[in-house]
Amino acid sequence: MTSEQTGLIILPPQIAALAPRVTDQWLDQHPATNYLRRYAGHAERTMRSALNALAGFWGVPEVRDDAGRDMRYLFVPWEELRREDTMRLYELINTCVHADQDDVDVDAGGERGPTEAPRRLSFTTANKYRAALRGVLGECFQLGLMNGDDYQRAIKIPTFRGEAEPKGRRIEADEIEALLQLCAQDPGPLGRRDQAMVAVLYSTGVRRSELSEFNVEDYNTKKHTLKVRRGKGNVGRTVYVVGGAIEALERWIAVRNEAIGLEPKRPHPLFVSIRKGGHITKRRLTPGGVRDALVERVKAAMTDPLAPHDFRRTFISDLLEAGEDLSVAQKMAGHADIRTTAKYDHRGEKAKERAASRLRVPEIAPPTTIPTPAAARERSRGGVRPSTSGDTENGQ
Repeated sequence: MTSEQTGLIILPPQIAALAPRVTDQWLDQHPATNYLRRYAGHAERTMRSALNALAGFWGVPEVRDDAGRDMRYLFVPWEELRREDTMRLYELINTCVHADQDDVDVDAGGERGPTEAPRRLSFTTANKYRAALRGVLGECFQLGLMNGDDYQRAIKIPTFRGEAEPKGRRIEADEIEALLQLCAQDPGPLGRRDQAMVAVLYSTGVRRSELSEFNVEDYNTKKHTLKVRRGKGNVGRTVYVVGGAIEALERWIAVRNEAIGLEPKRPHPLFVSIRKGGHITKRRLTPGGVRDALVERVKAAMTDPLAPHDFRRTFISDLLEAGEDLSVAQKMAGHADIRTTAKYDHRGEKAKERAASRLRVPEIAPPTTIPTPAAARERSRGGVRPSTSGDTENGQ
């Protein structure tokens, strides 16, 4: 496919007529770019992906900038969408939510050809698309691109209903110990770094994106805390390093600082990349690098497959099993909605069985022979019938 290049964005012929619109001023006032400014890091990438998926459903062909990033969301006329348009998007997405698994291409993108099977979507992903659509329409209204009546009618999109299967799993205590032991047996700096990462992930329950963002300065050596500067929704919080995680983290910091030091007036990434041969670099370890390092350690430890986010699920589940309140676990995990925290509870049936066993029902044994009341004996013999309100002398 031939393309026309306009600055940073390469346009396919189908929408090349929009080329004059691609200006810095246009991008600065674009409702979708304004909407994405609400987010940072992983959350921004997630919502940008949702907008691109909506653009695919709308029929916008692939558009990428010179860095290879998908930019379809810039070419949807968001401000022109009305109730019938948003309901059309709803129906397209709902078709994917209810598509039969055997009839879908699970690797297909948001954009579909007329003969292609729809991509299977979970209802949670569909609701993420719905939130992104409503958010961009809100920006259209705030920027004066859409009047109030059109805006209110357009955002009345039904919620996608369904029940999601629990994601991930809870990591058993012996698995965490095996991973830490494996890292401890690695004498090089890679062993110190990975041991600290495993210990901090479990001790604090942070997301891998948050782990990647830590700087050395975020660790308080007196209080043994780490400062999450930009959590999900751009909200910061303090997390606590406890037990063996303290020693593991401080050992890694000592190795890191001895190798590359602390340059003045610059942020110092806490977890950095390590080249072959044990050469410690100054380059921050990316969230993908965190995942890859853990995958290698899990394979070597021969534990069941797990994801970095399973440490977070285990952190919350173990807090709840220890008797902590759900609202406390919510604050420690940095969740905006307590219902999200509840979804991370992987304690299973044993936890419910233990909870039920704490109930106390009085045990009162009946006597050996239970006497039958006299009135009941008379009725069983066909004797005196119990009187009713109509069997009175005045009523005869």
